[in-house]
Amino acid sequence: MGYYIDIEKITLDEYKDILKGAYMIPSRQMLKDDIDANIDIFIAMGIENVAQLQSLLKSKAKVQSISKDTGLDEKYLNAMRLELSAYTEKPTKISEFGCLNNDTAVKLETVGIKDTLLLYDRVITDEKRQELSSLSGVSIDEIEKAAKLADISRIRWVNHTFACVLYASGYDSVEKIAKSDHEKLYTDVKTLNAREELFKGNIGLNDMKLVVLLAQALPKDIIV
Repeated sequence: MGYYIDIEKITLDEYKDILKGAYMIPSRQMLKDDIDANIDIFIAMGIENVAQLQSLLKSKAKVQSISKDTGLDEKYLNAMRLELSAYTEKPTKISEFGCLNNDTAVKLETVGIKDTLLLYDRVITDEKRQELSSLSGVSIDEIEKAAKLADISRIRWVNHTFACVLYASGYDSVEKIAKSDHEKLYTDVKTLNAREELFKGNIGLNDMKLVVLLAQALPKDIIV
């Protein structure tokens, strides 16, 4: 359990099935082509899990080398590298959440918490949140809100703005989003944004389906 999915526990055979069932943006659709044969090439190289595959493709230089050794296209390998990078995306800075009080980020930084990754383990339980509130001087209500924002920010492609939108829409935890109907989620978010104009971008129905699917894959260990 933790902020990220434990990718050491995902075997390449399991990852093959994940990719087969995953919604892919157009530039990543190639990952589904000849998927059995391509993943079997990595397995033949001694790669056993997603963590090892991520390490294998961690740089463009390694991608070029693997392409020469295996005959796999560089475009394919780069698409795989980008897809794998999502498992350890950069955490969000607390100061970026416009829906938190102005002094929350400053107070949390005084106790060594600058981003959602550092915050996550400090807000897992009610007891830990109470302790952090006392230590930082941030109200317990604000700590609870920050905890929920940290939780939903773990979902791939959910940035600080969209995290605040999801929170305001009542989808304030990974567990709630994972259990939601993506069509209702889409409608609720669209309705809220039309009323309050929280963001300017367009979020489509397929985007919401992807958000729900990605939420389903994450550990759900924050008790809120």
